Amino acid sequence: MRSTLTHIGSVATGLSLAGLLMAGCGSTAQAAPAPAAPDTATAAMPGMAMTPTSVTAANAADAKVLIDSYKFGPDKLTVPVGTTVTWTNNDADEHTVVAKDETFRSGSLAKGQSFQYTFSKAGSYDYLCSIHPFMVATVVVTG
Repeated sequence: MRSTLTHIGSVATGLSLAGLLMAGCGSTAQAAPAPAAPDTATAAMPGMAMTPTSVTAANAADAKVLIDSYKFGPDKLTVPVGTTVTWTNNDADEHTVVAKDETFRSGSLAKGQSFQYTFSKAGSYDYLCSIHPFMVATVVVTG
């Protein structure tokens, strides 16, 4: 019985000593911070890509429109005069890019194909997919 109590006392002393050593090293136990709550304004459902509805392109690298899930994304793109906009089809079905005022018109774009147009005049250019006319969007060109 005495040896059991001695062993328990040694373990307790060891634990106390370990605690003192950690305290002496400046280590303190702290709870891990709680994870931040998701921003519900921008959080997406798992597996769902979020496409901005309006984008202002600061440079040519930002002047891209992705055709995906039978939508143009973004559906409103603002660019300065002289910008080349690139549309890329990411859908399995073919699509077109046609300005309502006939300023520009692509041929049929298969998956992975792109169409480019350089905007030389300021204005608002509404366009659609002539195959799927419910797909509509706008490029706003600033002077």
